[in-house]
Amino acid sequence: MSENVIDRMRAAAGDLWGRATVHPSFGDDYYQRLRFLGGGAMDLALADLLYHRFWGKREQLTRIFDILRCEDTLCEAGRAIGLDAAVRFVPPRDGRLEDEMVAGTMEAVIGAVLERSGYEIAKGFMEEAVFTDERLERAQNDPDPIAIIREAFDGSPLQPRVVAYEEVIDGERVFFHGLEIEGVGFMGRGPSKRKAQAQASQMLLDRIIDPFSS
Repeated sequence: MSENVIDRMRAAAGDLWGRATVHPSFGDDYYQRLRFLGGGAMDLALADLLYHRFWGKREQLTRIFDILRCEDTLCEAGRAIGLDAAVRFVPPRDGRLEDEMVAGTMEAVIGAVLERSGYEIAKGFMEEAVFTDERLERAQNDPDPIAIIREAFDGSPLQPRVVAYEEVIDGERVFFHGLEIEGVGFMGRGPSKRKAQAQASQMLLDRIIDPFSS
């Protein structure tokens, strides 16, 4: 099935497939403009899908949206259909294809399909390959600490101070996301920005639930 999906996406992208699968590290004719187009189309398609499928409040829809539009989900979807094998890039020192490259290529391919075959065709591929029923259900039931913290401080004059950065450790990119509130800091780290933010948010959430925890 995955080969069928990627073959049909390649056909729908037409002559733009080549550009959509070129990472900026590989050459001058790369995917960034198509990624911009595809990312915008994904935002619209997912917002429309959630609006018509779920009756939750705005905050609940936003939480599901954020989970499905994050880099981790796009990378998972890209690897599931074999898109990672199509990405052309200059390998980093460890030779591995990074999640951000796969996620970016997925957005660019959707942009290419949109440009050559139209919105409805692109939307169909989004729902088939990315915004699947299984991922929708998983996102709906995911107790996302990022969203919980965002909702907890929404409208409050007391807001966590945020610091985010990345480092290369032993040849691998590691992301850090820190939250500080009333002089107490919580630093998360992980292989993606979202995983680092989720870890920091969970640490802050645990402190809110049990303020006497160490």
